[in-house]
Amino acid sequence: MSRKFSSSTIGLDIMAKEKIQSFLQEINKEKEITIILTTHNMDDIEKLCHRVIFIDKGQILFDGSTAVMTAEFGGFRYLVVDAPNWDEAAWSGPPVDRREDSQLFFRIEDDKQVAPMIKQLSDLIDIHNLTVQEPKIEDVIKQLYQRIGH
Repeated sequence: MSRKFSSSTIGLDIMAKEKIQSFLQEINKEKEITIILTTHNMDDIEKLCHRVIFIDKGQILFDGSTAVMTAEFGGFRYLVVDAPNWDEAAWSGPPVDRREDSQLFFRIEDDKQVAPMIKQLSDLIDIHNLTVQEPKIEDVIKQLYQRIGH
């Protein structure tokens, strides 16, 4: 017997979205039903997918687990610095990958970069907060597309 279920969580409030995601996880586990999810919603991908397939113009770009995808295309982290008094002209270190308000995101490819960057930054500015973040799924997917030339 073939069953079809169609749903979109885009535009739903957080409670409705979580209920749909929980339902899909339960039915997948209890009934051993494969669910094909076509989405651009990264939150759904992170929470629901064990295997992802990226298709572009009929060509499979990637087919594997989210863990493999993250390991293959997400081999970096971000040094995130909250620096409201940032002076870009005075900075001679690696470029800022992106800014979000007073937060600066520096892409770190090698953990050995972190300590010298923190030292250089603290000599230059007043750091309000500092964290190291794993890349979001959006960053990993963006890296996948950049690496294959899209």
